[in-house]
This record gives sequence, C-alpha cells and structure tokens, in this order.
Amino acid sequence: MMDLGGEGLVNMAVNMDRAQMKDLGGEGLANMAFNMDRAQMKDLGGESLVNMALAFDGLHFEDLGGEKLGDMARNMKGDNFNDLGGSKVLSMAKTMDNTVLSGIGNEQAKGMTKAMEENQIATLGSNQLVGLATGMASKEIVEIGKDRLFAMVNKIQDEEVGNLGDDHLSSMMSGLKGTQIGELEEDKRISIVDNLQANFFESKNADFNDMRNALDSSPSLT
Repeated sequence: MMDLGGEGLVNMAVNMDRAQMKDLGGEGLANMAFNMDRAQMKDLGGESLVNMALAFDGLHFEDLGGEKLGDMARNMKGDNFNDLGGSKVLSMAKTMDNTVLSGIGNEQAKGMTKAMEENQIATLGSNQLVGLATGMASKEIVEIGKDRLFAMVNKIQDEEVGNLGDDHLSSMMSGLKGTQIGELEEDKRISIVDNLQANFFESKNADFNDMRNALDSSPSLT
C-alpha cells in the first residue's frame, strides 16, 4: 500500500464507503493514514476520515501517534467528531499531547470535547485538558456546556490552572453554576482566583459566589 504514495492512497480512500473501509480493516487503514500528509488528509475530507477512524482500535490510534492524529483532527468538521463517537474521540485525544491538542483548531477542539461525556473527559491528563481548552476560542468555550466545563476544571491540576490564561479561565468559570464552583476543592478555587488576580478571594473560606460575581462580565451561555 505504501507503494501507491499519499496521493494514490487518497484517490483510493475517497472512493470507499464506510462498509468498504471496515472490510479493509483497521490495520490497513492505519497504514493508509500513516502514509498521507496533512494536505492529503484535507483532500480526503472529514467524512472519509471518520469512516477510516471508525475502523481503528486503541492500538491503531497509538501506532499512528499524536502528530498524525492531529492532522486527521484538523481536517474534520465539528460534527464529524459526533459521528465518530465519544469512545473513538477519547482514543484520539489520549494519543495527542497538549501541544497538538491546542493546535487542532477551534471548531475541532469544540467538536472533540462535545463528542465526549464528562466521565470520558475526566480520564484525560491535566495538561491534555489545558491543551484542549486553549485550542478553543475563549469566547466560545462555554458552548461545550457546564458539565463538560466542570469535568475539565475539576481535573486540571492546581499548578496548571494558570496555563489556561486569564481569558480562557474566566470564560470557563463563567459557564459553571455556583453549586459546581462550590464542589471544587478549596485549593482549586484558591488557585483559580490567584491566577485571575482576584483580590476579593484572600481567605480560604471566601464564598464562591464572590467568584461568580467577579466574573459576571465574562461570556456565558444564554
């Protein structure tokens, strides 16, 4: 299959439907994807990339590696990730590091996150979640919904909260309900406010409602 070259592989894959790709098998499709560059994946298109990835198992994702999966993700549309399903999207995300996740594109980062359930998001590493979050536009991150936002904020380590940046962090907090903020561990809330340089939160016993009041100018879901 390698002898065909990337362009030949694209021409082959673009004329295959989902059933035909399934018949080819995950290993054959992974070899096909491995020998395509980013531009060739763009030519293949999101739907064909989804059909390809649906045939992969966890080992195929690992064999492709984060950089190649990042190329696949960049060339998918947001809705393509929903078609792929949370389990496959999680396998993709687990193979990517924070640098790759932060660079896949706003629509793609949102699509990946929205395709996963909260318990799936919580299995990603803290630095991966920082990458996924910063891959989204700060003003649009609330579109993933409060439960996914909570799963991300809750899992990100206290010492990595600052890596989100003020705009992303404040937007994420504005998308949470007050009760969810109250469920965060005390050290997490301190870290959040320290990174937002919010002087109102000087005490470890400060009320989390003060945090929400201070963030009410940030974008929120309507």
